[in-house]
Amino acid sequence: MGNAALQEIFRAAGFEVVNDAAVDAVVVGLDLDLSFERLTTACQAIVGHRAAFIALHRNRLYPDALGRVAPSVGAIVAAIEYATQVEPVLIGKPSPAYFKQALNELGIPPSEVLVVSDDPLSDLAGAKRMGMRAALVLSGKYATADVLEKLPPGERPDLTAPRIGDLLTSSLISLG
Repeated sequence: MGNAALQEIFRAAGFEVVNDAAVDAVVVGLDLDLSFERLTTACQAIVGHRAAFIALHRNRLYPDALGRVAPSVGAIVAAIEYATQVEPVLIGKPSPAYFKQALNELGIPPSEVLVVSDDPLSDLAGAKRMGMRAALVLSGKYATADVLEKLPPGERPDLTAPRIGDLLTSSLISLG
């Protein structure tokens, strides 16, 4: 389940992409053509055919092309998870493997990383769990920091700023 670009990535990697219940895996990304029929097919695959259930991430919201706050992949994942009672394998943020891969590719320790995002519930909480510093910008999904109350203190960002440019004045960032 996902957009044409995601499907093309899987095809390029040698996978056959089909909308059928008789599959080995159900991979969930953002699906703007989501329908009850597609949800049903995914559930049939997971429950009836024991297909693996894989989620790219669990983001709840994203700003759509019209600037509205819209349901994201996490909403689709939650519907399938609730219906099937099967927990997905998470291959994107905030999974530790996602952040470990990034750290390995950068070749730096977590303590030297500042993750900046407008999503404290997945991006920043995951970064904090990995020992990275985190900064929330209020110019995207959330206009206020009220959402932080949903997070345990250890997963809250180190810094909150109205816009990304405001982070340049922060003592968290060292320029040299």
